[in-house]
Amino acid sequence: MAVRLVGWYSRMFNKRPVVTQVITAGTLTTSGDIIAQLIENRSTGYNFRRTAVMSCFGFCYFTFLGPCLLGGFLTIRPLLFGHSMEYSMKNLRGCYFNYLRRSYTLWIPAQTINFYFIPHSGRMLFGQSIAFFWMMYLSYTTNT
Repeated sequence: MAVRLVGWYSRMFNKRPVVTQVITAGTLTTSGDIIAQLIENRSTGYNFRRTAVMSCFGFCYFTFLGPCLLGGFLTIRPLLFGHSMEYSMKNLRGCYFNYLRRSYTLWIPAQTINFYFIPHSGRMLFGQSIAFFWMMYLSYTTNT
């Protein structure tokens, strides 16, 4: 089953690489948030708005540079939940560099492994698998 799934993914990647990568990024980000909410055992129930916000950033992540998008995420996310711009900017100043440091701690080794050991056709899937856990982490830590 896994071999067939990897084969199908490789064929899709070869036919339509950009579309495949964008769909992969969005799907893994969405899944990461859903799993993060399940882990939290939220007493308020499932938060669709939160998943929509995380999914939007996941689909966009492929086209933007990570640090810029991280700053955008930490700024825009509070606004989408109804907070003021002042609160949003305070949130950005208070946690951006901690998240950026954590991002580099994860992504530098992950991309080193990706570019040295993973064949070209599997790099996007590997990177998005790491992104799945990163987005789950972001979703969990920015919402608890």
